[in-house]
Amino acid sequence: MKKLNPPMIAALGTLFIIIALAVGLYLSGVAYQSPDEIVSLSDADRSPTDLQMFEQNLAIAGNVQIDNTNVKQVISSLVRPQTYTALITNTLYYDDTSGNISCKQYVRDNASRVDYLKTDGSIDYSQIYFEDICYMIMGDSFTQMPVGNFTLDTSSMLPTYETILDMNDEYITGSRMYEQNGQMIIEIDTDIDKAIGIYRISLKNGLLYSADFSKDGKMIRKVEVAVTDEIPSQDKFILPNESTPIYEK
Repeated sequence: MKKLNPPMIAALGTLFIIIALAVGLYLSGVAYQSPDEIVSLSDADRSPTDLQMFEQNLAIAGNVQIDNTNVKQVISSLVRPQTYTALITNTLYYDDTSGNISCKQYVRDNASRVDYLKTDGSIDYSQIYFEDICYMIMGDSFTQMPVGNFTLDTSSMLPTYETILDMNDEYITGSRMYEQNGQMIIEIDTDIDKAIGIYRISLKNGLLYSADFSKDGKMIRKVEVAVTDEIPSQDKFILPNESTPIYEK
């Protein structure tokens, strides 16, 4: 057998090191891909878990002293699920009486659907929001209109974290972070023409947890949001007499 001379041994050694580094980098890239880099069948299957979102959101919010000057930036930075289902309950107060209005929201593939519920839990009518269009569904027919200033807050009386982000800074009168019923909450006080609002954003998912509204010292509305990680079916986003979800057209 021909002996390897020192220069050849050095060259082979360098080649082996290069190959080892290349393999190591490849394997580390595969092993440590972030969720957004992993290819899956649907974006709806890629939402981080509640624990992952909470850990990331706690790291974001826990590293700053939240006050009126930075609370909007903190809320904007929170991690949120790409898909979820939520039951929204509005309690309206009239003098000595009150009444509830409920709706169910479904979110996936950048589309949102709201089912407005009757008192027996059946669907009264629905709306689907996608891009700049709102689809109003009643029975087996639908109409569509530009979204414009027509938002979920005005239709289903559902404030969202975006309600805070869109609010003028001077309306924010207080902010804090605390624990409530096992939830870490960012709470924001607002005052718009003497109408007082209190918004609570959950660090569990970055979404609205609850909100209270009062005027002249009297409660006028309370909003409660129960979010689950249930993936809405595609059927929820198929318009009457059509066969394809609106986000696949």
